[in-house]
Amino acid sequence: MSINFISKIENTINKWLLKEEPAPDIPLSNFDALASEMKLAYVILVEGRAKVSQVIKLITQSQWSHSALYVGSLSELKDESLRKPLTDHGVKDENEKYLVESQLGEGMVLTPLYSYAKDNLRVCRPRGLTVDDANLVVKHSLEQLGREYDVRQIIDL
Repeated sequence: MSINFISKIENTINKWLLKEEPAPDIPLSNFDALASEMKLAYVILVEGRAKVSQVIKLITQSQWSHSALYVGSLSELKDESLRKPLTDHGVKDENEKYLVESQLGEGMVLTPLYSYAKDNLRVCRPRGLTVDDANLVVKHSLEQLGREYDVRQIIDL
């Protein structure tokens, strides 16, 4: 089989798995309140609306199908080693808040927090995490940008 053919099959499957149901008319989360409370290294849990999300929720017996790490905005990040990956990925707005997440078909990406404004969300706040530790977690996650999606985990499920 040619690589082109395999790639087409993979893209077709990814498209089908990522097709989302429409967002509810009434949001299940107060997004503005959530966004204003975010701090570095908080984890966002998402109740996804895609087909792959439904499979993950069924298998894991959880309401949540996706997670992302809050890495902040340029205005929050004082350390240049944390700011640079954002600017390298085209971030210009000092106040736009971002997440790092792994997306099927895309790999590790930087996503604006507002892209989840219509989704049901939960924030996980790590207890006892120092500012230095939070910066290390964010730095490590930003270093992962561009890595491929780990398809093996879906196969394992």
